[in-house]
Amino acid sequence: MTYEQAWDEAAAVQAGTPTARWPVGAATGIGSMPGTDVVEATATVLGELPDFPHLPELPGRGAGADLIGRSTGILVELPVEVAVTAWRMASRPGRDTRRIADLLARDLDTLSEQADGYSGPLKIQVAGPWTLAGQGRAAQRRAGAHRPRRHRRAGRVPCPGARRPCRGPAPPSSRRDHRHPT
Repeated sequence: MTYEQAWDEAAAVQAGTPTARWPVGAATGIGSMPGTDVVEATATVLGELPDFPHLPELPGRGAGADLIGRSTGILVELPVEVAVTAWRMASRPGRDTRRIADLLARDLDTLSEQADGYSGPLKIQVAGPWTLAGQGRAAQRRAGAHRPRRHRRAGRVPCPGARRPCRGPAPPSSRRDHRHPT
């Protein structure tokens, strides 16, 4: 929306004649949908919600197809990767970032093919900054993580069995797999 459009809309609201951005009484969808077939989900959305369709989100397709993955894929120059329990920031784009971009491109291609000729509003849901930040903290709590202590040599202590230095203190070894002989 341009500055002029926002000004005109504000003036219309003050005059008591607001302009609608979508049809009055139009319904749309929120949240994730079950399944893994993008074509079927898009056809369902376009058939059931013709006045205000949305881009379906199918987390059943794996990492990158959920709300958090899609939201991080839209962010510019902020690569992410899948950790054990959640998403985390990465130093450079990798396989997970490419997967997110590929899933989003496929979703948008499918939507543009099936909604050919549609000229109304379209909703794409993304998580905001508080949701993205909270998701990382919640995953740390679920995993029982804690803030690592800073040590003056933390970045220079060699990791056992590795040729490059550790980025921080090693994780505790209390969760080892202790197998009993049968």
